[in-house]
Amino acid sequence: MPCRPAISSQSLGRACEHTLFPKIKAASEAGFEGIETFYEDLAYLADVYTQERLEDHGATEKTTEAHASELSEGDLLRAAQDVRDWCTQFHLEIIALQPFQTYEALKFTSAHGEKLMLRLWLPLCHKLQTQIILLPSSPLPPTQLSEEAISTTLCKAADLDATERPPVKLAYEALAWGTLVDKWDYFWKEVQQANRENLGICIDTFNLAGRVYADPTSPDRRLFPDEQEIEYSLDVLKKDLDMSQAFYVQIVNAEDMERPIVQVHAWYKKEQPARVTWSRNARLFAYEEGVYFPVRRIMEVLIKDCKYEGWVSIELFNMGLVDSSSSVPREYAERGMESWKRLEEDFGL
Repeated sequence: MPCRPAISSQSLGRACEHTLFPKIKAASEAGFEGIETFYEDLAYLADVYTQERLEDHGATEKTTEAHASELSEGDLLRAAQDVRDWCTQFHLEIIALQPFQTYEALKFTSAHGEKLMLRLWLPLCHKLQTQIILLPSSPLPPTQLSEEAISTTLCKAADLDATERPPVKLAYEALAWGTLVDKWDYFWKEVQQANRENLGICIDTFNLAGRVYADPTSPDRRLFPDEQEIEYSLDVLKKDLDMSQAFYVQIVNAEDMERPIVQVHAWYKKEQPARVTWSRNARLFAYEEGVYFPVRRIMEVLIKDCKYEGWVSIELFNMGLVDSSSSVPREYAERGMESWKRLEEDFGL
């Protein structure tokens, strides 16, 4: 299929301040055709139903965010069905459920991850009528992970997904701060080694450039003084990547901050990698002012050279998403659509 515009639900306001219905409505009215459903959004909606049941039984205790894992499967499935109905109402396809976190490369899974996938995430996909689960590389400490377990965990998850009818696809993504897998060529090697038809990749422009082009701790926020490293990476991508295994693309850029994220920076957290801090606080839509990743160049390689066709999900994380103003979903949907239109103009989509 030709490239089509989608947006991630968390890019329209964080769930702690903004519910899914206005975000779905805003995405549709802005002109998007698809949406990624963030699990956090589902959990917050399910919590509403949990509170309703508690109140019906005379209970007053509020479920907190820390109890999200204790939400009933029934409430989560009800939330997923409502989201599916709202997306149908507003003519949006749900392109993926994400992220299935901290499972990849675990040394000791004790079958918990497999049970969670089989008992909860696959039924949620069925309710949502989506056929993709996004699995990011793990940022857990090295003591909890092993390179040998990467292939094992990927194969187990993909095989479970394949039991669904229709089969669910698993899109593997390399986080720029992943412990063992932090570059696109690393995750592509693992996908090839696993050799599962329903196991592919999600290419995220922030994570790609954030690892081989940028360094938020450097005075100029560059990993190297020129673009030689990212050009080399893109040249290899053009030669090696099978685009039939690219299940979708996330396009997002980064704010060019005035100061590096080091100890004197207001965002600095000793226990948190600087790339995580940057990712959570200072992502921007692809073509907005103040960005500096070479996202247009990455998309040129994907669309023109690699002939990518499929969903392009507009993504963003920043501090503005926790603004409680009711205008946030509409504002961010419109900003995201402006970036999509610029992409359309650049490449004649």
